[in-house]
Amino acid sequence: MSLTLGLCFILALFLPLFANGHPCSQQFFDEAKALGITPNCMKKTLGAEFAWKYNDSSRRLDIVIGARLQGEAGWLAWGLNPLGPHMVGTRALIGIKHGNKLYNKQYNITDGTRIGCQLFSVDDLGLKIQNFSFFLQNATQYYAIKATVFLPKEYNSSRTSIVWQIGYTVADIEPKMHPKTLNNLDCAETIDLNSNYKIITYSAHRIHSIRVTHGMLNIVGWGIFLPVGVIIARYFRKFPIKWYLWNTFHISFQIAGYVLGSSGWATGLWLGNQSKYYTFHLHRIFAVVIFTFTTIQMIALRLKPKHTDPFRGYWNMYHHFLGYSLLALISINIFKGISILKPYDDWKWGYIGLLGFLATTALAFEVLTWTKFFKKKLDEDPNKGKTKAQPQPQPQPQPQPQPQQPQAQAQAQPQCVASHPRTRRLFVKAHIPLYLYSFLTTNCKLRPFEYLRLTCLGVLGALVKVAFYVQKCSTLAYLSINKTVIYTPFSVFPTCFILILLQYMRGMTLQLAVSFLIQKLCLNLCTMENGDELSKRVAAYILLKILQNGEGLGYVCVAADRFYAVVRVLKNLVVGLAEKPSPLLLKHIIKCYIRMSEDPRDSLPEILMDGTFNALLNEDPMLKRCLRQLLLNVHGSLARLQVGYLSQAILVQNCGS
Repeated sequence: MSLTLGLCFILALFLPLFANGHPCSQQFFDEAKALGITPNCMKKTLGAEFAWKYNDSSRRLDIVIGARLQGEAGWLAWGLNPLGPHMVGTRALIGIKHGNKLYNKQYNITDGTRIGCQLFSVDDLGLKIQNFSFFLQNATQYYAIKATVFLPKEYNSSRTSIVWQIGYTVADIEPKMHPKTLNNLDCAETIDLNSNYKIITYSAHRIHSIRVTHGMLNIVGWGIFLPVGVIIARYFRKFPIKWYLWNTFHISFQIAGYVLGSSGWATGLWLGNQSKYYTFHLHRIFAVVIFTFTTIQMIALRLKPKHTDPFRGYWNMYHHFLGYSLLALISINIFKGISILKPYDDWKWGYIGLLGFLATTALAFEVLTWTKFFKKKLDEDPNKGKTKAQPQPQPQPQPQPQPQQPQAQAQAQPQCVASHPRTRRLFVKAHIPLYLYSFLTTNCKLRPFEYLRLTCLGVLGALVKVAFYVQKCSTLAYLSINKTVIYTPFSVFPTCFILILLQYMRGMTLQLAVSFLIQKLCLNLCTMENGDELSKRVAAYILLKILQNGEGLGYVCVAADRFYAVVRVLKNLVVGLAEKPSPLLLKHIIKCYIRMSEDPRDSLPEILMDGTFNALLNEDPMLKRCLRQLLLNVHGSLARLQVGYLSQAILVQNCGS
């Protein structure tokens, strides 16, 4: 309901803009009535007012047109054009003011007049003219042309093209070039002389209609929808009013405003291309800046960091500052456009009323925001501003003894260094992880030693972690990896380049870490046999990452002693899992077997195929798929699998998943 009322209010502001004509002033109407020229009367551009009376049977047209002429010299022109609503071809009646004298002459406006050629008066316009005079109206202080014209048969009285003009330069009692403003160039239209209404319908010049469309699109798009979208985002997101649909409406208003505003901008480009005599440089520069930066703002629909990205705060500040700056620039440029068009005051006051409505709404929400904020602060600290009683001393709690694990705590810093993409490579090249292997050789299973063993494995595991560090890279690289980039001809190449660069850097770092770890593979295998379940999981994860690397797989499988050493350790782990099941550890082991099965050597324990782990397979679909892949790799076909010990039900269920 509130949205409907708001739209009705906006339309009401612009209703005067859609009127077909404006009645002339009462004083001018009275003057025309005294001359017997009624009932048709209307205002024109340049401050002119025009009245006429037409008799269709005799084709007699009585006209009077008046306007103020400031200064010592000036001229007022009115004419008919059988070719259409434009200047060239007009049969013009011109009244000239020169000093204290008034002159009236007849002219044929030719194509040479457009480029500034001298006008020469003529005696015959091809029209029958009577009672042609140029005089000053005392009541209105208008200089007016009065004449009677008998229309030839080739003139269509229902679509008669009239032209009027005002100039301020006279030389040798001849009119000179008029100003080249938009209003001066729009002084032509087609009217229906047979209309009996005071405000008649008329068809304006095509360019004028396009200018009106250009202004309306920009006012509605840039000037209405964009500010409403900003108000929704600021006041309905969380505070003071939390609305779960705020983002949907915010994006909808911004997209609608961008589409309408871009259409108005494109229309303005066409109008600028059609302009031969004038260019509004500042208006054009503002328009290009507005379109460019609003396009950048719209790209934020896809190209923006996530809330967890460390650059999100800086991006929010940039996004908000640019948005508010654009709103100010849009308002300035709309007023600039209105001043260029110089339409009736309804345009300017309608937009001022609209801005006042939006500003009042934003101010009301801003007051509500700060009121609720201060009220919330007072509710959180009700004793603020009051004298607080001295707190009674409370007995201090006795410190509880903490387990002393200085070695494990000391390993936390190397783990951070090993996990950071900028320091991982230097950490490996310095051979610092070599000092950790001495802590892995112990067979003691006490809890402090287990913590120490697990922490050391955490450092080694960080070296082979495959996750991209996109959160530390640029936002563009982050979005490219997550496939949220808008792929355009200008973005494909840099996006692919960043992806290739990140992949290359990641591959170099991982290759260096694997090359380092395979030198101490035997110590990692010992840890898989001596540690508890969590240590075994981390050690199996490290072994999996080594095997997933081509160099690591080749190192394990190239020699029989290494291959069977790894197989023996994995087999012992599988046998131990029969007593203490662990789906995560079993998943790592099966993935190791899958990777090793891709090499011609394979050694698979039968316990994986006899149904021992049916319960774990039913609970974890991923585990079932991994085991199925392993069995397919080893035995080569589904028929071969069905001959084995694995139950028919489990096999069919695995293959169907």
